[in-house]
Amino acid sequence: MMTIETIKFLCRGDIMLAIDHLVIVSKNPEKDAKNFSEKNEVTVVEGGKHESWGTYNYLAFFKNDCYIEWLGIFDERLARQRDNPLIQQTVRFLDRGKTGLMTYALRTNELDKY
Repeated sequence: MMTIETIKFLCRGDIMLAIDHLVIVSKNPEKDAKNFSEKNEVTVVEGGKHESWGTYNYLAFFKNDCYIEWLGIFDERLARQRDNPLIQQTVRFLDRGKTGLMTYALRTNELDKY
């Protein structure tokens, strides 16, 4: 959960940090992305199939350069073997019976300040 202190830090005027994208873990990314699209009048597109990770995604892009990623697993055995932290987190998230917002990515134009 993002705290008010984190939000205040991210909104400081002396640096530029912004949400790049949200990662939503889904058992059926296509269905969940299309449901979101229909409810919110947003275009979603098939992202990609990550053959070496056993995952795939659907994406919704917004005018402010942010996007939402619905991430799912098509090959559970392969995903469990990967050492990619995001993929391992996705596997654990689903193992606990969870779906929905799992994490987010930030972007900055002043990386040297971090």
